[in-house]
Amino acid sequence: QYVLAIGDYYAEKKIKCWYWLNKSANNGSICGMLELGNFYRHGAFTWQSEPKKSKVNLKKSLFWYNKAANLNDPWGEYAMGQVYEYGFGVDIDLDKAVQWHIRSASHGCANASKKIEKIENCFISRARIPKLLQLVNDNDKYLQ
Repeated sequence: QYVLAIGDYYAEKKIKCWYWLNKSANNGSICGMLELGNFYRHGAFTWQSEPKKSKVNLKKSLFWYNKAANLNDPWGEYAMGQVYEYGFGVDIDLDKAVQWHIRSASHGCANASKKIEKIENCFISRARIPKLLQLVNDNDKYLQ
């Protein structure tokens, strides 16, 4: 279903693309969830009903990223880190951003490790990273 969706997207069959992406995400495809999150974040589906209004739906984007992240997908966790780092539909919260990026890095996402370093160097003191890591380890049953 996900592959059909992407094929339709590139063939500019947007209604079919949305249908297959939505179906794949609702059937548990993490790739489908992440793509829907990306499409809603960038406004790829707004042409369906309201072409002249806002081109993004951050609430739906957050929903799909969170769904993937709660399945322990490293890219879903990374996306949630970006949501809080940049404030996509939420208030910027660098502590939450780092927590999500730590989870993502612990599940193998190298980009998340780079994000942690960036946030550490630019926004928060180096002393807080070990405390945040301990907080995530203490509260995340998946990392124990």
